[in-house]
Amino acid sequence: DNPASVKVNGMVTGKGSVVVTDVTGKLVGTVTTVENNSAELNVSHLANGMYLLKYTDDVRNESIKINKQ
Repeated sequence: DNPASVKVNGMVTGKGSVVVTDVTGKLVGTVTTVENNSAELNVSHLANGMYLLKYTDDVRNESIKINKQ
């Protein structure tokens, strides 16, 4: 796996999307198509620090903190 990417796996209900924001809420990355219950987002262009990864589909809305080092 590429250490400069984030991979999200799970059960998708309907159309899912993944977005990454910085700590101020600024959008820094997005994947609007989640295929085969998986999405991969390249984060190599991001500076080191804390980010919030948000997953949304027709049923769920979840967020996790990620730390890029």
